[in-house]
Amino acid sequence: MAIHITFYSNEADPRVLNKAPYLTQMASITGEFKDVVSVENPTILIEGYQLLNTNYIYIQELKRYYFINEPKLIRGNMFEIACNEDYLYSWKTRIENLNGLVTKQENPSRNGIKEFIKYPQDVPIESDDITEVYDITSNGCWSGVNYYVTVNGGLLT
Repeated sequence: MAIHITFYSNEADPRVLNKAPYLTQMASITGEFKDVVSVENPTILIEGYQLLNTNYIYIQELKRYYFINEPKLIRGNMFEIACNEDYLYSWKTRIENLNGLVTKQENPSRNGIKEFIKYPQDVPIESDDITEVYDITSNGCWSGVNYYVTVNGGLLT
């Protein structure tokens, strides 16, 4: 099955949520998946494109962004590329639209964010302030844990 792959040079820290300002498109080509497809860690095969200065891809069919981990030259001009998903940029819109309750945070005095407050509010919240995020129904009842967000060193926006 042919897949459409866009190659980028990515200069962003992996913890950056919005990588758009840090991406330079290098090429758009077709390739194929190697063997069984792992959506989170696919291995792709491409031919006829040199991987110089590329470290990031978008696979149109999966609608996700990936870091290039291990490019291997197989033969001639054929490359096998092992990738892992960039969850932050792939799910950027969903992350930015999260409503939640901050129950714990690394630095309680930062930005005036108070624990056990339902967000979004007027207080600007930085993603690296969130340690745990819970879903709350419209009547204020717990609907269970939706996401557990923790990034060593914080999340950069």
